[in-house]
Amino acid sequence: QKRCGGLILTGGDLAMGVFTHLSASSLRIEDEVLPGIPLSTLADGPFARLRLVTKAGGFGEKDAMVKIIQYLMGS
Repeated sequence: QKRCGGLILTGGDLAMGVFTHLSASSLRIEDEVLPGIPLSTLADGPFARLRLVTKAGGFGEKDAMVKIIQYLMGS
């Protein structure tokens, strides 16, 4: 069985819903993908160490998602 390598989440409501569904209560910030857009890992729960990029829904440049994907593919 394969495990998901990571998630890109946009919007606070979506992020909170995913955290709740994955039974996580905290994140560990690992890096900054772009200014104001962190790369984190789930700190606890059954999916601990799952990588997440969280971006505020209305935040960032038009090509932010492309740059996030490029960052993740290179790391």
